Amino acid sequence: MKKQFYRLCSLVLVGLIVFPYGVILAQDNSVDLYGIELTPGTAPTEEQIKQIQKSAPPTPAYMSRLNSRGLNEGSLGDCSTVYTFGNVKINLAQDQPQYEPGDIIGLSGTINNDNSYPLNDVTIAARLVKNIPNSNEQAFTTTIDEFIIAEDLILPAKGSVDVKKTYDLGVAAPQGEYQLLFFAYQYDRFALSGLEFSDDVFAYRVVFNVGGSNQEQVYLDQTRTMVNDQKNINHGFLTTHKSNEPVRVRIPLKNNTNQEQRMTLTSQIYSWDALRPEQLLKEEKEDITIPANGEVMITRTVEKAELPIYYVKLSATQSGDIPLSQRYETISNIRFATDMGKLPRFNWVGINQFPGTGSQVFTCVHNTSGLIVNDIKVETKVLDENGKQIARSLYNGVISGQIDGIIADLPKNRSYNNLTIIATMSDGSGKVIDEVTIPYNCSDIPGATCEVTVLSQSPERVILGSVGLILIVILVGWGVYYVQKRGRIRLAKKK
Repeated sequence: MKKQFYRLCSLVLVGLIVFPYGVILAQDNSVDLYGIELTPGTAPTEEQIKQIQKSAPPTPAYMSRLNSRGLNEGSLGDCSTVYTFGNVKINLAQDQPQYEPGDIIGLSGTINNDNSYPLNDVTIAARLVKNIPNSNEQAFTTTIDEFIIAEDLILPAKGSVDVKKTYDLGVAAPQGEYQLLFFAYQYDRFALSGLEFSDDVFAYRVVFNVGGSNQEQVYLDQTRTMVNDQKNINHGFLTTHKSNEPVRVRIPLKNNTNQEQRMTLTSQIYSWDALRPEQLLKEEKEDITIPANGEVMITRTVEKAELPIYYVKLSATQSGDIPLSQRYETISNIRFATDMGKLPRFNWVGINQFPGTGSQVFTCVHNTSGLIVNDIKVETKVLDENGKQIARSLYNGVISGQIDGIIADLPKNRSYNNLTIIATMSDGSGKVIDEVTIPYNCSDIPGATCEVTVLSQSPERVILGSVGLILIVILVGWGVYYVQKRGRIRLAKKK
């Protein structure tokens, strides 16, 4: 049943990244999906899954929801022809199927790029989770750690890179079954494979066991997380709440030992996700003492929830006289939506092929809720290695929850070794909402052919070049004649 639930939730959450307004499905009591009633907190039955798959309407033909009258330069297009979620494949394996507390886990494998263009500044992240024995439907796992496998990767088009990483399991690791979940993203913002804010939409995972006799000591109990009066499901639907009202997150920090435990709790509230520091709205740190075999209820409140998506990140680490190598960490990531909000953003920005000719730069935009946002300016510039602008797209108009593309065409008669894409999104007042700079350097891409070739010349350039060559020949000839003449005059005077 859990595998079925994983499959359904994966489909739903991928839908949320493509059509963010889908978060309104998560209501207080039940969800009606294609006429089939689902209850948050309860896994759908096999029959319900079959009904959903059968009842889901066919994918409609793409139609841009951007206003063509707002297009000043460039063209409108379908981003799905270039950006395909999941086209970066993570193939990693651990060095053994079982470990003991304090062991070093060895990870190795390849990161494959199935796209027709290179990807730079790619990060591969991992989340270490432990399966919960006898779990309820609210949470199947508990999060122990999050860390980076590799960063600043440059993936060649239709190519791969090798990756190796070791991870210290820690001597306090409790026994049981574990999973390492992997995610790939670019420029700390663009989801390539897996959703780093979700526990069930991942690019790849490995499963292993940890032996020994350690038990959970202190942990954030995700099986009892509440957002206002709704259960938070860390493998399922987001809860949705009224905008411009307080939203309170509650989760127990539980102590399973016979002694009181001191913990340092760090709480962070983000807009959308936790990848970029500028999305951090509030951060708090406090020391907490938990009684033996007791718990403390952790509460964090967004006083006026006016954004479409919030992400609350809680991390508790043992403190006191415990050596650093023996400390135990517990993490909980809680994401919820509101029924209103306007926060447009870039979904992806990049070039469809590089190096090469006939390239196009796609700027993919959407609002993070289903609402229409007016008077949004989106400008994308493409600069050559000398900083000269060679292409540009400019749009000023509405943006919806659908992912739409704005395209800038590069000159068709040249290929380039170096390009820089600068994309900026601003509102009607000129305030920058989102921006990203993406450099492309051919010499940094493994296996790329970096010769710049002029493929064709316009008649005007041919004429100008010919005139220039004739002038050079005349000047050189005149110079030679002048030198020879001066020489003959001097020779005649000497005689």
